[in-house]
Amino acid sequence: MASAPVSLSWRCDPAMLGAAVDSLTSGDPDAPVVRYSGIIGLHMQSALINILLSAGVLATPDNDTMNPDHVLVFGTMPDPTPAPRPTPAQETP
Repeated sequence: MASAPVSLSWRCDPAMLGAAVDSLTSGDPDAPVVRYSGIIGLHMQSALINILLSAGVLATPDNDTMNPDHVLVFGTMPDPTPAPRPTPAQETP
């Protein structure tokens, strides 16, 4: 059975996004609200990836220039094989 990744993202409050769009359309791309909404998106992307990875779900940043804060989710990770443990050296009398 074939599978495909799922893309997910988190969105800021619609009022904040609206204010950012208003700033962009009025010709002010350096407005704090524009930077703030972008920074929040990138921090949330990182948090989503870390939460999913800690739950055993494979997730990476999406390589989408139109949606740079999206996350690709691939599925669960197999249980890792146990790492070999070092054996203590025998002490000589």
